[in-house]
This record gives sequence, C-alpha cells and structure tokens, in this order.
Amino acid sequence: MSVTDILLAEIAKNISGLSLANHKLQDHIDTTITSIAAGELLKWNGTAWTNNTLAEAGIAAASHVHSSYQPLDADLTAIVGLAGTVGFLKKTAANTWTLDTTTYSPTTHTHNYQPLDADLTAIVGLTITVLR
Repeated sequence: MSVTDILLAEIAKNISGLSLANHKLQDHIDTTITSIAAGELLKWNGTAWTNNTLAEAGIAAASHVHSSYQPLDADLTAIVGLAGTVGFLKKTAANTWTLDTTTYSPTTHTHNYQPLDADLTAIVGLTITVLR
C-alpha cells in the first residue's frame, strides 16, 4: 500500500458518514444562525459568525438617501476651513471666502458733515417769503 493510499484511507475513515449534500452552515461550531431570512449576510462578531440584516451589520442599502446631510459644496468646504470665530463672511473669488473681522458699530459712528450748530438750525427753521 502506498503512502497516498494510506492517507486516503485515513481521510475516508475520519469523514465517514459526512454528507456534503446535507451540510448546513449552522452545523459549524463557530457559526450561530438564528431566524434566517432572505437577504441576510454573515458577520464575525468576535467569537462566531452570525447572520445579520444589512442594518444589523451597519451597512447601508444601495438605494439609501442622505436626506439629512448637506451635499459636498466647494463654497461650504472653504467656509468650514476658515480660522476665527467672529466676523462677517466675505466672498473674494469663486469658492474662496475670508472672515472680515473689522469692527462695525451700528449704534455709534461719525460722519464728515457739518457739525450741529444752533445758528444753522435756526436758519433752516425760517420761513422764506418771496417779495414781488
């Protein structure tokens, strides 16, 4: 008897009674199958292979939508990258923004006009009479 024949005989002895046609996945010692359903997949949980739905496995379906997310946009990406926390957004070019940190005061400011003068105020209040 050859070495090959001996090995084949040993293999046959160890697998006698094994029928591949009747082999089930849950027969494996490191597989836990519960409530199997169409469309599920196997996921390793650290100790065993378990059946999961896409959602249970943390996988989004191909037909899903991101209705609660802002689509990628070059302007928004540029704005997010700005340093600083206080100022007005100023667009300087396509997809380019800066943060205008100039201090603006809507309640107190000065003008380059004639200062308030009592005589000028009195003159403005005069009634003009046209003589003919």
